[in-house]
Amino acid sequence: MGQAQDHVLGLEGRFFCVAEGTFGTFAKHAAADAFRCDQLNIKYAQERMDRDDAHGSRSLKERTSGKKSVEWDLAGDLIPSGTAGTPPDIHAIIDAAFGTYANSGSTSDTYTPALAQTALGSVQLTLHHGNRMRTAVGCLVDKFGISLNGGEKVKVKASGRAKDIIETGYATLGAQFSSGGSSATVTSALKENLMANSVVQFTGGTSDQNTNTQAGYLISARSGTTLTVSPVSAATFANSSAITPFTPTPTLAGTPIGGILGSLTIDGTAAIVTGFEYNLENGYIYCDDEAFQAGLTDGITSWRKVSGTISFRLRRDHIIHTGLSLSGFTTRALVITCGTAAGSICTINVPYAEVTPINPEVPKDKDATVTMEWVALSSSSGEDETSVVFT
Repeated sequence: MGQAQDHVLGLEGRFFCVAEGTFGTFAKHAAADAFRCDQLNIKYAQERMDRDDAHGSRSLKERTSGKKSVEWDLAGDLIPSGTAGTPPDIHAIIDAAFGTYANSGSTSDTYTPALAQTALGSVQLTLHHGNRMRTAVGCLVDKFGISLNGGEKVKVKASGRAKDIIETGYATLGAQFSSGGSSATVTSALKENLMANSVVQFTGGTSDQNTNTQAGYLISARSGTTLTVSPVSAATFANSSAITPFTPTPTLAGTPIGGILGSLTIDGTAAIVTGFEYNLENGYIYCDDEAFQAGLTDGITSWRKVSGTISFRLRRDHIIHTGLSLSGFTTRALVITCGTAAGSICTINVPYAEVTPINPEVPKDKDATVTMEWVALSSSSGEDETSVVFT
């Protein structure tokens, strides 16, 4: 049975992340900017306000546009690069969450918290499913987390807000687009599927001609049905030829970390756990309330919070952990090591973790399990409450 139309399929998903040089300024994605995840969501909304002054009717006749808002979130497997000293594919996201990055060639990639507001950069995120592509520019990484449940794969998540989006869909040429030309005509009925900064490919030439040698054509502007295209056309594309979203074939590295590989220590003593959660929150103050601005213009970092949980069965040798918070709230050193093979290890360090009180519940017909909550403190120096290291 055939299909009358191509459908958007999740299994066709491609995901790209680009570190921005300037907040909210678009940059074309490259193959090396690709990463893998289970889900990337980019949610766009714009306020619409009813006109409710007296107008001699009970009918609503008009509405006015207000602020735009863009939120994003992603979740997937934590995937080191597989090569020590080479950062993971989601490097730009982790760097924007922490703010300080150090590379030791062939050895490690270390992420630590930064104090300076300008240290936490922004990123550009793209999700591409066949004939639909959405890009969010000016993405601020407010929340970042790593977690493990039992023997499942180690997971990563991140979320925040963004400045704006670029939406690209399927369209066709409304006239022949000649070789060497920079101005193309899109079919009127499909013009809204293309925007300024849409990256597209054409059909009718060779693969390299259609895709600008696998780099894509940038629509730098659209006025009605007229497209300004960069660079100039590499071939003559016939009237009615398809225009579709373009991303390069992803260059990806690494494999997920299995939950059976690694260890967790509390003050240097190994603990047998059933899972953990690690969360970093930057506490952004979003500049989205300014007059004469369409939406988000910036983000200001506020108090940072690093916290999480550790879950374990209440064995005899683990009972001591339930009383850690009763001994003057002395901080404990947590080291969570995910993975065992060089190039595929992620170590989470929390040198000063304050544990909250634990109240175990013991069911009559099952063993007792507890979840220990903790909050990371820093030393008197500050900005040293945690680090994430890939080796």
